Amino acid sequence: SDSLQVTELYMTYVQEYGALVVGRVPLQFGLGMTYNAGQGLFDHWYDNRDLVGYKIIMGNFYLLPMLAKISEGNPSSNDDVTEYLVQLQYENPEIDLEMGVFHRVRKANNSGGDAPLGTANGEIFGGPGATRGKVDLQTTSLYVVRDREYFRGGVEVSFDGGHPGVYTIDGDRTSVSAFGIAGEFEYRPESGKNKYG
Repeated sequence: SDSLQVTELYMTYVQEYGALVVGRVPLQFGLGMTYNAGQGLFDHWYDNRDLVGYKIIMGNFYLLPMLAKISEGNPSSNDDVTEYLVQLQYENPEIDLEMGVFHRVRKANNSGGDAPLGTANGEIFGGPGATRGKVDLQTTSLYVVRDREYFRGGVEVSFDGGHPGVYTIDGDRTSVSAFGIAGEFEYRPESGKNKYG
């Protein structure tokens, strides 16, 4: 049997000082460590959200606040998963520099969490007898990229923290804390067809 999967379908309404975006939107930020739209030659994954956002443009800066639904559950069970996102970006083509910060808050009520619960040996969240609760997670990512004629270099850092929505058998709320860093460098010599990265 055949199936149809919609990965991107959105509308952008452009105005003089900004743009309204609504629909299933691809997300791209920095080097793609946290949010990758899958548009690169070797990208095998992509990030998108069902969201509404407004991009406010101020010279080389833009501010993009967004509201996204990760899961729209049954209206009577209050099990939606919602994200509040904001992106601040600086892009200066005159000096080939771009940088930005992206902050995400994910919230869900008791029935909206989907974190894997603990097993008898306690390998996953909460240990044996764990139960689900409210989700409150935050992710903050920062990046900077410099792209010159003969080289390109960039670094991205991301921090995760909060509560994945799991309680131990004793009623204690579990928490997560993590960070990651990614970097890339490419050298394009003036003479020659090869690139090194």
